[in-house]
Amino acid sequence: MLAEVQRFVARESLLAPSEPVLVGVSGGVDSMVLLHVLRALEHTCTVVHVDHGLRGAESDADSAFVEAHCRERGIECVIERVDVRGKAGEGQSIQMAARELRYAVFERVLTGKSARKMALAHHADDSVETLLMNLMRGTGVAGWRGIPPIAGRFVRPLLSVGRAAILEYASKYKVPFREDSSNTDPHYLRNRVRNELLPLMEQLRPGARNVLARDADDLRRLTSIVETGFEILARSISTGPDGSWFIGREPLLGCGPLNCSCVGGRTRTVPCIHMSLRISAQR
Repeated sequence: MLAEVQRFVARESLLAPSEPVLVGVSGGVDSMVLLHVLRALEHTCTVVHVDHGLRGAESDADSAFVEAHCRERGIECVIERVDVRGKAGEGQSIQMAARELRYAVFERVLTGKSARKMALAHHADDSVETLLMNLMRGTGVAGWRGIPPIAGRFVRPLLSVGRAAILEYASKYKVPFREDSSNTDPHYLRNRVRNELLPLMEQLRPGARNVLARDADDLRRLTSIVETGFEILARSISTGPDGSWFIGREPLLGCGPLNCSCVGGRTRTVPCIHMSLRISAQR
């Protein structure tokens, strides 16, 4: 798994070799493995732990666990507590309030540190869950993206590996972690997708989880390619004397500056905007 994460980080330009990075660590298996992987890849890490205070003594124990883990290994650690219930009282759901407060802490800590990026522990299964929830709610192109590997200053080095690989890595390298009891609470839609829907889909079609992860990645790339293609088309539009619009022939009939067979330096297996437009133009 270590080699796969290293390839993914390089391919997506998430981090430069040995680049210092902040790491969001909850104490769960995903974030603890992320911290272990980044240190194994020789990144200097600063841990940021946000205590949401939602599970009483269990939340306190998570904070103490992360703090002790970092102290024993000489890792800089920042721990902050937020008032999620107070924020949710303003009309937001608990989950949305927790996310908003958590990212506010991340942004604030990023501003005060020399590291330019923060690594989060989302993985391939998370992306599949997000895609399925978006489809159930109804979504447009934006919902196809799933979880992006990079969003501003936030990077997700584990996005190309699934939960099974993460658990195997934790076992192999004896990475300590804590279980979050809220991850089994059926009150949350994501938990039901993770614990009920995906196992059922896997039972009906073995390998469905891996197929969906691949589809989510292709949809994310296709969305990016389409948006880039339309940006190029928009720049080629000119207006005639009578107010009519003209699109340049080059973007329609050739790859032009996009070089669609080699987006990002890699041959794509998903269709590009120029292929679709070329087919339409020939009809």
